[in-house]
Amino acid sequence: MYKKVNIYKAILMIYFILLLVFDISPGVKFAIAFSTIACLILNRKKLLFFNKFTILLIPILSGFIFGLNADAGFNIIKDIFYLVSPMVFLLMGVALYKKVSLKFIIQIVVIFGVLLTFKKILVNFQYAGLSGLINPFIARYGSGFRGDPTPAIASGLLLTALSFNIKLYSARITKILLLINLYGFYLMASRVYLVVLICFCLMILVHKFRQHLGAIAIMGIVSFTVMFFFLSSMEAGSYESDGFAGKLMNSVNEISASNFRTDEDINLKYRGYESFMAWKTFLSGSIGEKLFGELGKLIDLKVFITSLSEKPLRFIPILHNGYLYLLIKTGVLGICIYIFYFVRLFIYGLKVYLKSNDKLLKFMTGIFLSSIIGLLISNLVISSFFYGEMILLQLLIGYIFVVLKMYNKETASLKQDITYE
Repeated sequence: MYKKVNIYKAILMIYFILLLVFDISPGVKFAIAFSTIACLILNRKKLLFFNKFTILLIPILSGFIFGLNADAGFNIIKDIFYLVSPMVFLLMGVALYKKVSLKFIIQIVVIFGVLLTFKKILVNFQYAGLSGLINPFIARYGSGFRGDPTPAIASGLLLTALSFNIKLYSARITKILLLINLYGFYLMASRVYLVVLICFCLMILVHKFRQHLGAIAIMGIVSFTVMFFFLSSMEAGSYESDGFAGKLMNSVNEISASNFRTDEDINLKYRGYESFMAWKTFLSGSIGEKLFGELGKLIDLKVFITSLSEKPLRFIPILHNGYLYLLIKTGVLGICIYIFYFVRLFIYGLKVYLKSNDKLLKFMTGIFLSSIIGLLISNLVISSFFYGEMILLQLLIGYIFVVLKMYNKETASLKQDITYE
């Protein structure tokens, strides 16, 4: 007799295999998340706490009404797809609750982080030899595989497990897997992935020094302020852009929405120019469009930008800055709902973390809070709410949200198959 296949584990495996072999599109990621939810519904099971996520549909409805007035056609459909995506990705995590354990999810993320690291090693070496393994930025754009957040997220999960003394593997295996994933994160050469990893590290610091949270908060604010003003004072191009340090130094200048004098300026700081034109588009809208948005509206950049796609683009449907995208498509109402929703999730998780003495619950809540912060920050530069690049963070948020909600009803469900060291 064959052992019954766990369809949910199979879906996760398919997702990661596609991720490993192909640079899969947001549409494929959406389809996988939707399939996970569909499997639960077809099995006639209730989707837990579905009503907790439906508030994210309100901005779609408001923007849709004004979009119909503009007769935007197919662009409305694209915007509906993008705006429904965060709800679907979160519900994918909800659907996995009790179908697979959190330990399995973490372990599969870690293993595929390792496999993606080996893939990146091979790609960089083929493209630039040993130089591509030392300075990954020289192979980032021309190698055909720009990067993936899985090794960074896997590193964050492993560091969190070590910090909370959670046993996922033996101590030696854990350290080996951590080193490989950290190297994979380095090879991806992404400042956004660095920020996500830092979010996990900050939560670890909070856990280690929880008796001094006030001092940690003050130091964090001061450090961020000093770094921001230091980076802002750097002239664009002062550091070579083919190295990670140079990219980091030029970060603020690259997204600043000012001083666009030439086409070179625009293409060098296309994120900033894109945001600048999006803000102008918002201000030029009617009162209704400012309050409720307009699905289907395209951002007119006035010039053709070569940095956004393989072919030059002038009219763009989605922005790197997910908050400005929300503002254009769903208005002030939409952006207020999203910020309120995720801030409320964060406050809920923080209350659970501070009140609980259960080490396993604190571990899960630590991942929950780190994922929310990482998602909120990355949405500023890669539209992570909508584009599927941070689907793993959304999956973890959805999954652990149900764990926290069910804690008082089914304490035993927390145990899963995770053990302490």
